[in-house]
Amino acid sequence: MTVLRAVTMRDRDDMRTALADGRVIVWPGADGYGLAARLDRPAARDAFDQLVPTACGGHPPVTVVATIAQAMVLSEPWNRQAEQLVDRLWPGPVELIVQARDATPVRFGMPKDKTLRALCHDCGPLLMCCLRGQGGESIFTSAEALRHLAGTDVALLVEGGTRHGPPPTVVDCTVSPPVVTAVGAVPAAFVEASLLMAARRRIRWLGM
Repeated sequence: MTVLRAVTMRDRDDMRTALADGRVIVWPGADGYGLAARLDRPAARDAFDQLVPTACGGHPPVTVVATIAQAMVLSEPWNRQAEQLVDRLWPGPVELIVQARDATPVRFGMPKDKTLRALCHDCGPLLMCCLRGQGGESIFTSAEALRHLAGTDVALLVEGGTRHGPPPTVVDCTVSPPVVTAVGAVPAAFVEASLLMAARRRIRWLGM
């Protein structure tokens, strides 16, 4: 099958319908186009998992949420440092690795894109993964995404123009202190400063 059609960012009803039907869509992320599917639809997860190895070049998926509460429902209780980071850095280009309910690591993100967060409000958390070309490069335009996904079972593509920004910064919060494993839009020094300021506020609050 081929990508059925392109829609605009205003066509939220079309996006919601495709996602509710357990279909995979293409979303224009800040750092390139990627796949998106509802986390609570088994058919969508199966289709997503089949597409990721070839369409995304093994790039790890992320669970995108609209609220911190959505993420916490799917994971083990967060440590204080993870909570401090999301309080300061979400919504924004930072992804956190925490433990899922089954004790496996899972990546969560809450992007600044209000339309994407609105979809997560409407549909629940979304599985997302960046498209990657044969050389591992990001897919920056909708035309490239259409060519890349020709013949695959994808419902629709959300047109977002050219997307050529830095990827999110990834922070592993399964260890203490958290470790920046991939530097992107947010410098590692800013993550470290956020943790340090939160620690100082806690010390003052405790009266130490």
